Amino acid sequence: MKGATAFFALMLTCVQSGAASEKEQTGPKATLDRWASAWRTGDVAKMLAFYDRSKDVVVIASSGRRYDGAAGVRKMYEEAFGEADWKNVELHDVKVLQDGDIAWTTCRFQAEMLVKPNDVTLVFTSQGSVVLRRSENRWIIVLEHFSPIANVPRIQRK
Repeated sequence: MKGATAFFALMLTCVQSGAASEKEQTGPKATLDRWASAWRTGDVAKMLAFYDRSKDVVVIASSGRRYDGAAGVRKMYEEAFGEADWKNVELHDVKVLQDGDIAWTTCRFQAEMLVKPNDVTLVFTSQGSVVLRRSENRWIIVLEHFSPIANVPRIQRK
């Protein structure tokens, strides 16, 4: 009987860790990690796949500029990728709170950007809040707001 109890305890642990690992791969934090990685591709379509495609999505860039709707988000990425190649994009201090199909997150965004056409490398740093909604078993961004950080340059030479 002891062997059976140990076996079931081991199976329960494996099932629970599998569920946690699945959540880690598909949850809001994992979505933000994939979003950060996608910046390095410079692919506008790949970035748009992370966002709600309605007119209601809102992105406020750290410059203070607001982009409304899916068309606005497309314009933002066309501008960002047209101006620079984004390298070493990282999220730090990611916090995630979730209630059902809604999650709200905060993080620090940092990236090296190779500015076109003169190939100057700059470091870009900002802090953000991102609201995601679960839709058809995946998380999509419905609101994104990035701001400068007090006493930290938003853009500086590397």
